[in-house]
Amino acid sequence: MEKLITLCMIVKNEEAALSRCLESVQNIVDEIVIVDTGSTDQTKTIAQQYTDLIFDFPWGNDFSSAKNEAISKATAPWILILDADEYLQHDGPDIRRFLREMDPQKPLGVISSIINYVGHPNSGKMVESSAARIFPRNADIVFVRPIHEQLSYLHGELIYINGPLVIYHTGYTQDIIQLKNKTERNLSIFQAMQHSGSLKPYDYYTLGNEYMMTEQYELALKQYQKAFVKEEFEKYWFPYCATQMTTAYLKLEQYKEASLLIDSCLRNWPQYSDFYWFKGAILYDLGLYDASIAELQTAITRSEKPGIQSPDNQPWLISPNYGTSLPYQRLAVIHLEHLRIREAVFYLTKLLYSNPNNETVLFRILQLMSQSESAESIISFLDKVYDAPKEHHLLMLLRVTLNLGNLPLFHYYKEECLKKSIPLPIHLQLLQALVLDRQGLFISLVENSSSLPDEVELITTICAASMVWEERSFATLIPQSNNTNELKFILDYYWGISPDRALSQKDIAALTKLLTQLFQLGFFDTYDRLMESFNAYADELANELGHYFYSIQQIELAIDYYSILINKNKLSGKGYQNLAKLYILQGEYEEALHFIKQALQLIAVPPSLYIMFLQHCQDRKLNNQIRQLLQMKHSELFDIPLLKSYL
Repeated sequence: MEKLITLCMIVKNEEAALSRCLESVQNIVDEIVIVDTGSTDQTKTIAQQYTDLIFDFPWGNDFSSAKNEAISKATAPWILILDADEYLQHDGPDIRRFLREMDPQKPLGVISSIINYVGHPNSGKMVESSAARIFPRNADIVFVRPIHEQLSYLHGELIYINGPLVIYHTGYTQDIIQLKNKTERNLSIFQAMQHSGSLKPYDYYTLGNEYMMTEQYELALKQYQKAFVKEEFEKYWFPYCATQMTTAYLKLEQYKEASLLIDSCLRNWPQYSDFYWFKGAILYDLGLYDASIAELQTAITRSEKPGIQSPDNQPWLISPNYGTSLPYQRLAVIHLEHLRIREAVFYLTKLLYSNPNNETVLFRILQLMSQSESAESIISFLDKVYDAPKEHHLLMLLRVTLNLGNLPLFHYYKEECLKKSIPLPIHLQLLQALVLDRQGLFISLVENSSSLPDEVELITTICAASMVWEERSFATLIPQSNNTNELKFILDYYWGISPDRALSQKDIAALTKLLTQLFQLGFFDTYDRLMESFNAYADELANELGHYFYSIQQIELAIDYYSILINKNKLSGKGYQNLAKLYILQGEYEEALHFIKQALQLIAVPPSLYIMFLQHCQDRKLNNQIRQLLQMKHSELFDIPLLKSYL
């Protein structure tokens, strides 16, 4: 079979991430070229398991020269560029089919979407960007600029087209940044370019991305504003710069600037779904929920009807997510906040269909459905979503149903795993023994395990088991590590081992998670004992548990906690805010106004709550009081055209 794609990479000390990257391309590329710029770890040893084409190249603070060295070694007609901290998911058939229909003799740059995970590794935060990562092997197509290098065609302009490839990038999560000092390295290169006077609008755009990844939104915005000039309008990255600017404005709560930019973008690109999503997002932030729903549904409609006035027959400008997963997610949130459970489940279901691997969404759907649906009904629903479930789907279903304590669903999916001889990982075996109250099996599993992985999920299960069965010796199973410090501290405290410090916010968060798991699994006596053990922190815990139950629509339980705290004058600002929303929805506006005023004494109440009040309440006297509060706290909102008719 003739070669189609060569993967070209430059690497240095990438032993932690390289295998994942190279595994992800096994069914996609025909050849792998790796240029090493001075690794001192096991990077080259790992690379040798996948390719013989490994070359040394001295690092000179210039990414372009290193990448040009790599692409000079390629032999396939198409080149794919990845970094070691990136990986692909299930795009092999699509990208190969796509490239077979393209002409490698043309100066093409194929744009790929890049999902950048940012913040803490488990935060779920991401920023979407793009870059030309696929191009023909052509001596006249090379990289230029020392950082955030750009493809360049030596005899004219590259023709940019959108491709089906999605790249996942973990290089900006906090632990990777700390390991590699990546941002500092990149910024030092930018500073050298700035001193030489060689920064161009594209460089300011990529510099803005550096700040955006590390959540320095004000600095990011300054760079985007320098890049966002009309002379660059035709460049492929220009609309991406617009979305990043909009995101930065929203993060900084600069709603007027965000709304003006969104309206400008809708005038420039009205045929695409992307900026209808952004308009829906800002309307949501401002509490205009009905208007937000309309814009989000427009984004979905644009995505579902490709070709509407679109010259490239593509319904999105930046990413298909702006017309699918993002509006689905926001619509689900809106309906949940308004206690419209059926509508929320509808959009969560669409979200799950768009990504069946999304365990968080699956958990949320089953959590909601379990409150009113039979096991048979839920299984019928899941059989449609997972009509041909893979091994990881069945394990995910087993894990979710176990964590929910839904035994009928758990037994069903356990049987499905047995039919396919799917082995259960140790943390699921231990959780299963706990849920089924089989202490002997739990102890046997622990004793027969050579070493337990240092995973928060597993350690949480061990903590719960120690408390449920009153088995103090389980505390010795928990390693002392950054992953488990809080859980070990909680278990020691529970067993009366004198703590040398008070509970931190991280401890409270870990304790709340442990309590909610015990509640979800039905261990109510253990839940009560654990609460009693931390009686000195009863008010902090009651606040967190009230917020948790409110967030999962267990409103009666939330109010029980909130009522106790109100009587003690210990309810947090967030609790008063949640009660205000609830009373607005129930049409009890005087009580809602009272709770808003209480919240204001403790926190900065978001503008959405005031505007939600104004949209629902018809009492002029009460509305005037709310307007006065809004004017005092958020006077800038009165200049936003979107809000004129509401304020």
